[in-house]
Amino acid sequence: MPGPVEQVLAVDALIEGMQASHIARLFLVGDFEVLDDPEIEDRLQRHAAEEIREALQSSDLQWTMVNAPRGVPGLTIEHFSQVSTSLEPGLAEPLERLQRVAVGIADELQLNLHVGEHVSFVAVSAS
Repeated sequence: MPGPVEQVLAVDALIEGMQASHIARLFLVGDFEVLDDPEIEDRLQRHAAEEIREALQSSDLQWTMVNAPRGVPGLTIEHFSQVSTSLEPGLAEPLERLQRVAVGIADELQLNLHVGEHVSFVAVSAS
């Protein structure tokens, strides 16, 4: 994973390229939890996330920052095609987290309820 400085530079380049190409909608999925949790003491990562948010806010893009779910080493895109009973031990729950994010982004593409916002997709219990 790129460090905080590289993350800021990459997002700056992405914003510039998208604006030059007239692509308006951006979902930026990353380690933005530091913006939500004052207990996280990673000052460099917090500063990078704040810089990224400021760059998005000053752009013309319709953006949504999405907190990336915590992954598990070895979890790949191929796991999305497996049923939960055939997954290796410990992969079902992380895969469900990734699926929630994917569904949330797909919903947001249709509804556009969180343009210009920083969001986390969380599970809700079925009642």
